Amino acid sequence: PNDVSPFPFGTVFAPEDTTHWPVLRDPKANAVLEAAKSDWVILNIWATWCAPCVKELPDMEAANPMLLGSGVRLIAVNADPMRKDTQANVDRVFAERGVSSLTSIVTEGEDVQAVLAATGQKQVGFPTNLIFAPGGEPFGYFTGLPDQDEVWSTAEMLTFFETLVESSET
Repeated sequence: PNDVSPFPFGTVFAPEDTTHWPVLRDPKANAVLEAAKSDWVILNIWATWCAPCVKELPDMEAANPMLLGSGVRLIAVNADPMRKDTQANVDRVFAERGVSSLTSIVTEGEDVQAVLAATGQKQVGFPTNLIFAPGGEPFGYFTGLPDQDEVWSTAEMLTFFETLVESSET
């Protein structure tokens, strides 16, 4: 939309024609996604072996309450294509990085491929962030945020999402 602040860190790309809201076989994980679907949602697709993914977790944790206050749900979706990550690995990384309130889903089995397919991309780089409008409508995606301690919690990033939400309400 024209009245949205510019994305401060690179480019938000239009979704691919095949980008879609993921539907997971794991009923608990799918329930988390469905509960968020009525809001703006960012699905942060990551893995524990991805250094930039792990580095940004504390900043995502810091930004999470501010994003929620603006009407955006941030969900960290572990979708390790090598299928080595487990709930125990993710819990350990979250504990080491001081992450306690960020919503997290750890996919396993067929759900890994379901999440990766939802991006609509042939090759998924980590981290990839899918943005969905209310109702699970694909809005865009971004990758490769700068290698700095604060990106998600910056005023510029928060303003971008705040104005995105406001633009959809008018």
